[in-house]
Amino acid sequence: MAVGFVVAITLLSPAADAAGEGTSPPAGSATELPPAATGATAAIRELRERRLRDQQRAVEGRIQSLDRQLVPWERQQRDARPVQPNGLPRPLQNPTAERLDLERRGLRDRDRLLQQQLRNQQADRERIERIRKW
Repeated sequence: MAVGFVVAITLLSPAADAAGEGTSPPAGSATELPPAATGATAAIRELRERRLRDQQRAVEGRIQSLDRQLVPWERQQRDARPVQPNGLPRPLQNPTAERLDLERRGLRDRDRLLQQQLRNQQADRERIERIRKW
């Protein structure tokens, strides 16, 4: 009975190691990437981050240009509304400015999304570096 128990433990031990519950995998195994693959993934990651930074710069530039265009309209919105000859205040409708304001709000949302993606990329890169050093 005791011999069967020892045999069972002995047989289960290699299975546990093969499943990744024991020691680390041997050098040169499938989980370890060759240096060329590591370089390629790093290049792809750099390209992706550069593309996100370029998109973010473009969005920020467009937001700044919209801000410059909308300053007079926003100033008009803050000022007292002029009165028409019949005594009613003139409506403050400027479809172009309203469209640009809507576009600006959408671009601000896009900018926040790009910043979040850049932070995620940075966190992923740092996590991968920590894992490799570990």
